Amino acid sequence: MSMGGGKGIDTTFGDSESRPRSIIGRVKRRRHGGNHRAERSLTEAERRQVLYEWNDTRAEFPTICVHQFFEQQVERDPDPIAVVFNELRLSYSELNQRANQIAHYLRKLGAGPERLVGVCLQRSSEMVAALLGVWKAGGAYVPLDRSYFQERLSFMVSDAAVQVLLTDKSCEGLFSQPTLESCAWILTGR
Repeated sequence: MSMGGGKGIDTTFGDSESRPRSIIGRVKRRRHGGNHRAERSLTEAERRQVLYEWNDTRAEFPTICVHQFFEQQVERDPDPIAVVFNELRLSYSELNQRANQIAHYLRKLGAGPERLVGVCLQRSSEMVAALLGVWKAGGAYVPLDRSYFQERLSFMVSDAAVQVLLTDKSCEGLFSQPTLESCAWILTGR
């Protein structure tokens, strides 16, 4: 904050002795001042301020799920762009519509609470829609990284008891035939 006369006065942290730079400067001077004795660098008041007052970052968060929070945003303002991938731009409304389609289809395949959905997709707008769709169906997803070997992916699908696999054409060949036969799978738009 600047007060008249060209002199700037910063009142953000009170007096100059309680400002972060002031405290850090004193710590450096004490440590590098040639005196190598073990001594406390901060006074008890400074220590309390640094550890507790400056780190008091508590915030109230809504007690709703991510997909419900997303739906509230869609209701408030459906038209702004929610996802940009290469040349494709999806509004909140369009992304929500795609996620709802995926969620409905996942429910038909048995996805829901206590059911895991494997997701192996390239980073894309479809991946975002797929994750939202899994949550909207009431399920949880197991991220399957396309850079893993086929044996690793098959083990993860089997070990996690994945019942539905969301993937695209570019990832389809990453899974062994027994893995594909052990769960329902969806090929997304690519």
